[in-house]
Amino acid sequence: MKLLKSCILFVLISQYTIAQIGIGNTNPNAQLDISAGTIASEKDGLLIPRLDEYPTGVGANQNGMLVFITGNGAPTKGFYYWDNDAMNWISFGASNVEKIDDLIDGKSDSTGSSVFLGFGAGSNDDGSNNQNVGIGFEALNNNTDGFWNIGIGYGSLYTNTSGDGNIAMGWLSLRNNTLGFANLALGHQSLNLNTTGDYNTAIGTYALLKNENGSLNLAVGSYSSAENTSGSYNTIIGNDAGRFSYGSSNVFLGYRSGYYETGNNKLYIENNAADSDSALIYGEFDNNILRTNSEFQIRNPSSNGYAFPLIDGTSNQVLSTDGNGQLTFVNVNTLFTDNDNQTIDNLNLDGTTLEISLENDEEADQTVDLSSLNTDNQTIDNFNLNGTTLEISLENDGETNQTVDLSSLQSPNISNFSLARITLSANQTISNTGYTKLNFGNIDFDINADFDTINDEFIAPTNGYYRVNTVCRTYGVSSGTYLYGLAIYVNGTRVRLKRYNQTGTANFVRTLDNVLALNAGDTLDVRFYNVSPSISITSGSQETALVIERIR
Repeated sequence: MKLLKSCILFVLISQYTIAQIGIGNTNPNAQLDISAGTIASEKDGLLIPRLDEYPTGVGANQNGMLVFITGNGAPTKGFYYWDNDAMNWISFGASNVEKIDDLIDGKSDSTGSSVFLGFGAGSNDDGSNNQNVGIGFEALNNNTDGFWNIGIGYGSLYTNTSGDGNIAMGWLSLRNNTLGFANLALGHQSLNLNTTGDYNTAIGTYALLKNENGSLNLAVGSYSSAENTSGSYNTIIGNDAGRFSYGSSNVFLGYRSGYYETGNNKLYIENNAADSDSALIYGEFDNNILRTNSEFQIRNPSSNGYAFPLIDGTSNQVLSTDGNGQLTFVNVNTLFTDNDNQTIDNLNLDGTTLEISLENDEEADQTVDLSSLNTDNQTIDNFNLNGTTLEISLENDGETNQTVDLSSLQSPNISNFSLARITLSANQTISNTGYTKLNFGNIDFDINADFDTINDEFIAPTNGYYRVNTVCRTYGVSSGTYLYGLAIYVNGTRVRLKRYNQTGTANFVRTLDNVLALNAGDTLDVRFYNVSPSISITSGSQETALVIERIR
């Protein structure tokens, strides 16, 4: 009988232990349901085990165990639960997060000088005083000891290890940078493939996308200089500007300017992908060339300016204005004639000799024999020049106008004035100090064959005023500061000089332009002034040249 009662009691206790437990109520709604009293008191609540230190020896069986740390020991006061996967006590509530390192996806070094937010951001930072900021998924993920970097955006500066002073903002911007420093990338994948290039600035989606080791580039605009890999010193501004350019020291301004240009030292100002023969403005910095492929205007031709022609004229033609703002190339003989309808500015009758001076002919009075007219010192009361025929009416002679043929008169023909352009036939090295004659031996043109290439000098055929223009370009410049210049010599005597200092080894240009009064037979040559150990003068029609023309 006692055994039966014991079995019944055991069954009842077992059923009770697997049911819900209600404290303060008879109908529990959970495995443990605690209800407060009708009147709140200090005993209403649940007391979790209170400890000064974390429990020891915990493992998988204690996963989720809850304790309250009093703050009397090493751990910070608060509720904690055991996370066996993390093998750590995890604090409840944001109030217990006191620094970025307390966040699962946050990291900071011991001094707080570097800050990383985002999964994998700054994961490999060595924790020293690097002063980096990485915000975004795996931003600055591989950085170890690079400092002063800012990476904002998914994967920005992901591969950077030791590069310094970089700023990357945008999805995968500067992602592959390893050692490059002082780069600025703003925009989706800007400078994405840069590894060791320095001092680059890329602003815009895919700007300098493929640059790897080029340095000192500026690219502003979507896809600007996107295909450049190693070119340096470029300034590219405009969407798609220089997109397929691989060279260095280029300047492109405008949408798609220099789009396909692969050379170096080029200038493009344009708003499409025009080439060097079509771009609004094209230039070559290394050759000092500036070209416009459009009508070049000085001020507004419709008011008081003028416009140059688009194409060159033929040999020996000159520019002439129509008075309405348009210059054109014309033949000289269409502008000047001998005595065809020129104005007579002086007329005098001496007996039967007529003394005549034509307007702007630069000649002394010329004479015509009028003995057939029986003038006898009579006064001329009317005259008119028609072509080469002079119509004359004498005072009180009772005759109609009489005519005289003036075709024998001589008026200067400007088309026969001296005009020559001569260049160096080869590069000339100058190692002497002082003045050295330039070896002009290649004639571009010489209308009257006035230049002597054997003696490198111009010989004036007649008295007159001559414009002399000379330019020379140097190379192989010695390091230091030296005085260089150009001088014009007439009959072996220096008559004009222009010189000034040059510092450094950069190539430079010297020019000299002047107007001289020369007499027939005078000789003229150009000499280079040098005080450096050695310097060379560059040949070629676009480099060093002498132009001489008689203007009056």
